[in-house]
Amino acid sequence: MTNPYESPVPEDEIQPSLDADPIARGEQIGPEYRVLFFVALAIVIYNDGFFIGALYQMLTPTNAAQLLMVIASAAGLAALPLAVWRKWQRSATFPVQLGHWILLMAGAAWLGLKVSEAWYVQLGSNSLTEELGSGNTLRQMNVVRAVVLLVISSIYWLALNSLRGDRLSQAYVLAAIAGLYVVGLTPLLGISRIMAGLVAIPAALAVMILFGTILVRDLLHPKTKDPMHWVGFSTIALNAAAALINAAQSFWILYSDRRFDG
Repeated sequence: MTNPYESPVPEDEIQPSLDADPIARGEQIGPEYRVLFFVALAIVIYNDGFFIGALYQMLTPTNAAQLLMVIASAAGLAALPLAVWRKWQRSATFPVQLGHWILLMAGAAWLGLKVSEAWYVQLGSNSLTEELGSGNTLRQMNVVRAVVLLVISSIYWLALNSLRGDRLSQAYVLAAIAGLYVVGLTPLLGISRIMAGLVAIPAALAVMILFGTILVRDLLHPKTKDPMHWVGFSTIALNAAAALINAAQSFWILYSDRRFDG
């Protein structure tokens, strides 16, 4: 029963609930994704040469950081076939939220890294056998990196249309695209590191500030986002934790060396 004395809530302040209808409930962590995740985890572990047993034999910061990155990469890699399957089904649940696109980006980034590594090995072998001393190998590697990053960024261009109702998320995506373009095109165009830094640093800061703002906003209204959105956000948290562990380990090694030399 409606209270006639209660002021109506403005429409722009009403937050959609995931319990409203099946489409609004979004993408759940269903059996398809679980299976895909464990398959992807096995692929990542095999290709990265990382074995879970290493953690039991010697629990080091390096192993812990690598494990976090392996989990994040597997989560993203598993999302790629899921997105293709959902599009094939013409489902409106995935990918539609920022966390979904972050997941796809994580998977594409891992694939792009492996393609680049394979290509680098091929270019290196060719340079040793055919172009030794020609100086073309480095330039060719820069081309490979630029092509891979441009292909990966196409995922975020697709995200812009999907996120057209969310200006903050669109701004985050545009900042991420700018950063990818700077990283990919700077060596190819011969731009100095100083000039590249004038663009890359503001873009990185914009990405971090926008992500933090979006995270706070979504935490304040958790029912507007589905579980897979949070899985996407967790990949950033895992990679950030891995980076902090590696940075702390490097600092400790440097500090220990200086203390020993003193």
